[in-house]
Amino acid sequence: MNIKNLSVALVTLIASSVAQAQQAVQWRVQDGGNGHWYEYVPAAMRWNDAKFAADSRNGYLACLTSAAESAFVRGLGVEIAHLGGFQLSGACEPGCGWTWLSGEPWSYSCWAPTQPDNGSNVEHVLELDLSGNWNDYDASAPRNSYIIEWSADCNGDGIVDYGQCRDGSLPDYNGNNIPDCCEAGVPCGSQPGGGESLGFLRLGRLTDTIELSGSAAYGTESTHEFRIRFPAVIQPLDGRLWSEQNGADTDKAIGFGTAYAPNYSVHFGQCCQAPLHVVAAGDLLDGQWHHVAMVRTRTEFRLYVDGVLRASQPSWGQAGSCAGKCPRSIGAFRYSYTGDSLTFPSILADVDWIAISSTARYSGESVVVPCESDIVADDGTRMLFKFNEVGQNTVVSEAGAIVGTFGAGFGGATEPSIVPHCQPLECADADFFRDFNVNGADLGVLLGEWGPANPNTVSDLNHDGVVNGADLGIFLGFWGPCPN
Repeated sequence: MNIKNLSVALVTLIASSVAQAQQAVQWRVQDGGNGHWYEYVPAAMRWNDAKFAADSRNGYLACLTSAAESAFVRGLGVEIAHLGGFQLSGACEPGCGWTWLSGEPWSYSCWAPTQPDNGSNVEHVLELDLSGNWNDYDASAPRNSYIIEWSADCNGDGIVDYGQCRDGSLPDYNGNNIPDCCEAGVPCGSQPGGGESLGFLRLGRLTDTIELSGSAAYGTESTHEFRIRFPAVIQPLDGRLWSEQNGADTDKAIGFGTAYAPNYSVHFGQCCQAPLHVVAAGDLLDGQWHHVAMVRTRTEFRLYVDGVLRASQPSWGQAGSCAGKCPRSIGAFRYSYTGDSLTFPSILADVDWIAISSTARYSGESVVVPCESDIVADDGTRMLFKFNEVGQNTVVSEAGAIVGTFGAGFGGATEPSIVPHCQPLECADADFFRDFNVNGADLGVLLGEWGPANPNTVSDLNHDGVVNGADLGIFLGFWGPCPN
């Protein structure tokens, strides 16, 4: 789909979505509510289709368990709408076996006079009528609207997840209304494989590089590991994350490539050996964080992705010829020999941390993925960058007295950036025109930047390297005037 057609389709979608986004409302605890969120969706469909639509947004059709909750929902200005009540199969008619999709007890009802009546013996689902009362009806009969309710609290902090995803206090990079920490099965407030990180490195251009000074020798055993996130799109070129070069020979290098497109391969090269490859069947290009570790011993190369051994091959047992003293870089790399200059482009990705050790830290078929708080310098650490120097253009290793300078090393090199982790979003972040309103002008900017992001992109609100529907959802959540 070209950008013109995409824009038309999105504007059509937004014409209805803006109204929906404005009606996602919390019944606040301080107002006597339950803290749940509710959204009135004016879309004609049958009950099962409405249930599917709510499920797809990780909510459910609203379940009204008290008079106060019913009154709050009616205050949203709803018309006849699907609710989350249904009658169990085989229950006595017409009043037995009614239950809620949420699993809450059926302890309150607000039936209209003479209802339920199981008209024509086919009425087994629940609707809210124009008077605010309930009616049973045929699930195959469309209604003009439905109401979604969100109540999940996956991390047990007493706050409904939907609101935290909406305001950015819990990251939801894939925009599915479930905090990423819960999906990864880690405590919220830390990131999977990341820990309490303040920032991450963004390599956003093929020429982005960090030139490293200082030396860090390691022998026939080593571990190169890092936490990385790619945009959910195939990159245009192969690229380097780490390079240590000795003349024409790659002493040690970590690269990624599209040679196996649509899959994405990871390779680890060492002087005089064919690189070790692993084909990751699309599971790296998903906008999520991944832990990758390359382990080298005297006899074997091993490559782990998210704690699972993905590839191995024999090692020649050589330490390499650099002994930690050759030119090195993170991102793009250029070396010169025989009068020619050659540049290895940078990968396009976010990097939370990089650790290089002179010991083989992982063995076996599976390993425990470390958090950043677990990654600390010890006697075996030769380099450790955590990229927490937000706003600076140099980084300092926590081991080995090594300093990295952004945008240095060759002509045409560009500076990557360090982006704060988990920074809560505010209305001003979606106000690209800075006119104190999130409106059509800002929407035009987002549509114009749709697709892979670059360092000048302002509408990649979730910092996943691509402007897509997840950013659009965040953007619509701020629609309207920004608070002073």
